[in-house]
Amino acid sequence: MKALFRILTVILTVASLLPAADLQGNVSGTLKRAQSPYVAKGDLIVPADAQLIIEPGVVLLFDTTMVFRVEGTLKAVGSATRPIVFKSVRKNAKGAAWEGIRLTNLSSNATQLKFCRIENARRGISLFSVSPTISHCDVLNSAEDGILCDVSAAILRNNRIAGNGQNGIHAIAFKGLIADNEISTNGADGIYLEKSHCTVRNNTIRKNKDDGLFCLNSDGTVKNNLFVQNGDDGILLGNSSPVIFNNVISRCDFGLFGYKKSKPSVVNCTIAGNKYGLYARDTTQFQVENSILWNNEQTAFADSVSHISVRYSDVEGGFAGKGNFSRDPQFSDENFTQLSPQTPCNKGANPVPVYKQSGFPVGVVGARLKQQGK
Repeated sequence: MKALFRILTVILTVASLLPAADLQGNVSGTLKRAQSPYVAKGDLIVPADAQLIIEPGVVLLFDTTMVFRVEGTLKAVGSATRPIVFKSVRKNAKGAAWEGIRLTNLSSNATQLKFCRIENARRGISLFSVSPTISHCDVLNSAEDGILCDVSAAILRNNRIAGNGQNGIHAIAFKGLIADNEISTNGADGIYLEKSHCTVRNNTIRKNKDDGLFCLNSDGTVKNNLFVQNGDDGILLGNSSPVIFNNVISRCDFGLFGYKKSKPSVVNCTIAGNKYGLYARDTTQFQVENSILWNNEQTAFADSVSHISVRYSDVEGGFAGKGNFSRDPQFSDENFTQLSPQTPCNKGANPVPVYKQSGFPVGVVGARLKQQGK
């Protein structure tokens, strides 16, 4: 038994001293965990019509200016216990230590990144006219955006996107899904949408330097999200008219800020603990229903060419509009996501709201994120 133990010890020691495998140029086939880590000696390219499979637990190391470019199909599927890691070859590297993963318009939509960790790139992941699935990934500490989606219908789900120098997700002409992500502590906006008609749902978007969500010329659906402690606005709308349903927006400078003719529909939302709850200017129109506006330093502001309509809502200090009332909602947590069983907000909502045709279940006042697992 002792002899066997000594043999195993020697094998493990020799394996640990084996040099890392070098890669450069075109790559395809399979990168195996047994040969990891891999060190890029130049740009890595998955050629068009080729496929690269990366096994769970593989580590790929890059140096400054090196990029991992996908023009074919990439299957990087790790596991919760053995993620695939893309990072700098340099110890204690900081942002822009390498260029990141770039999927071009030649890439296959069948590309998948799952249980991957992308660290300290210039931009973590860039998508150009391609729509892969990115799930259960950590995109951390990029110098610029965590994920850039330019003309894409990608699925971005169950990811942690944090500590990036600019936006967590920057999407242009995006028609995909952003769901179930933790997007936090990024240096600009949590999510920046430009000319995008997409769905943003079930995300926790917190402690980003600027806005939780910035919609510029963008519509779509914003549903079941928690926006908390973002440095500027919870949601900022510029010439945008999304449906904003069942969200909590709390502890931001401005809860919901609209300008440039924005016309959002705001239903079953809780907007609480902000400096301003609602702020409308530049011919913006807010239509708010079945919502809670409470504990904001100022409930609402509209300039002379904007309008805020509120109905069937619990508004601190009262607000003109059908069905509105002013009673303590009885929040039971500091971020205003839960209400006590004695809350008055389970009564008084519009039983047949204007937006029921959208398929959203309404009938109570204020968001119910607790039911969504938040």
